[in-house]
Amino acid sequence: MLVTIIITACQQKPDDVMSTDAIHFSGIFITDYIKSDLSLHIKESTVIKDTADSTYHVSGLVEGYTSFHVPVNVNHFSEVIHYLGGDPSERKNWACVEIYIGDKRMK
Repeated sequence: MLVTIIITACQQKPDDVMSTDAIHFSGIFITDYIKSDLSLHIKESTVIKDTADSTYHVSGLVEGYTSFHVPVNVNHFSEVIHYLGGDPSERKNWACVEIYIGDKRMK
């Protein structure tokens, strides 16, 4: 099983890994910067990379859940995050530039 994991990891393109990390940290930034009575979870997302300056545009759907884990609403979100360099799997190497949920700027 370990060999399968290593082979799979070696076959991934660096852009795929960066996109996965961008999606991961996008969700973290949404929960960090948006104060809400609802628990927010990214339902689906896509990434577009701006290769000029390591900026990633992440967009998709974010779903709000009550404290009883009942889905309440779904909104479109868009977020701009910037990769600062270093290990892409560490939060300190990413910065959130702006977040929109629906038409409202949240950060």
